[in-house]
Amino acid sequence: MKGKGILVSVCVAGLLLALTLGSGLAQGPEERAEPQGTPVIEAVVSSKFTYQGMLREDGAPVTGARDMVFALFSDDACTAMVGGEISMPGVEVDQGIFSVELTVSQSSFNGQGLWLGIQVEGTSVGCQEILPVPYALSLRPGARIEGVQENWDAVHAVNTAGAGASYGVYARSYAPQGRGLYGYASATSGVNYGVYGRSDSSTGAGVYARGYDAGADLILAGNADTMLGDDGRIFSDPNYASSDIHVIVNDGIRIDLDQDGNGEDADFEIRNADDTLIFNVDESGVVTFGGAGIAAFPRPAYDTGWVGLGQGDSVNRTHNLGGNTDRYVVDLTCQRSGGAGVSNWGVGGDANGSEYYGAWWSNLTTSAITLHRWDDDSDCPNVRVRIWVYP
Repeated sequence: MKGKGILVSVCVAGLLLALTLGSGLAQGPEERAEPQGTPVIEAVVSSKFTYQGMLREDGAPVTGARDMVFALFSDDACTAMVGGEISMPGVEVDQGIFSVELTVSQSSFNGQGLWLGIQVEGTSVGCQEILPVPYALSLRPGARIEGVQENWDAVHAVNTAGAGASYGVYARSYAPQGRGLYGYASATSGVNYGVYGRSDSSTGAGVYARGYDAGADLILAGNADTMLGDDGRIFSDPNYASSDIHVIVNDGIRIDLDQDGNGEDADFEIRNADDTLIFNVDESGVVTFGGAGIAAFPRPAYDTGWVGLGQGDSVNRTHNLGGNTDRYVVDLTCQRSGGAGVSNWGVGGDANGSEYYGAWWSNLTTSAITLHRWDDDSDCPNVRVRIWVYP
């Protein structure tokens, strides 16, 4: 072999990694349906591609067996190898024509440019760029796949695994401001979705979104391009009138109002079917409410509980609410003796001739309050004070 000129010319280089075409493409839109039953996968496309070429020595086609070594490279000079060498001993060559199936790592084909380096009997004979089947270009990173036919999806992915953690689509981004999955629907009529996710498992999720630590798991945005506002919206299932939305958490729910601090009014609102506001929390903390079933009296900021007082006693209670006492609302309740129950009997104190009875409070500060019971009182042995604070 030494001293002889060896030349390989490419006849066919076809990638068979992930693209299959079948009679299913002949179906019309009206035939589109979910899988019936459980599909059975008879075979999986292997990570191979076929390389066919012509080998000449001193200008004449070769006939016979030759040892060949192939390798993938990320540069057109075939100096930066990707993966390992693929040794193919004893390749049969007939009238210069040979064909081999090269087993490669599928991870090498991630959209990067690749070149195939070839050695025959220890002699390097070429560094040739691997070119894709034209429609495989739609699978390269950054490529756009557009659906233009009515009732058809741009991408339709179905995973029929019966167990384990399986995904119809798994998308992940490592970029600081990247998106693992981006879907856009531009139809102006009909029901259309940028991303449609469905799970047939009762413990699965139609869409599972996961951010990094304090990063957002899901960002919702609405009409940012219509000048009508940018409202992130969640709707219950439009196909079922009785569908609900349940929020289930392991710990707590946090709602941040006016997170961007732009000064716009930011409220947490609950409205009924007539669009009537029945509950509202303003970013300043003001709470308004109304309507049957939701207008419960708000819980107090401080509650002494029942405090026993002897006749003529005065006791101090510390609340440390701070703020401005002009914004306090104070309620005192008496628990009457003799099984008479809870009432406001004698609240504030009263006099009947030379007798003084009842209970009252005084000396309200931002940290404490004093409770009193008159010397002759026989009806308020226990009192309770609650304080509400309003902004």
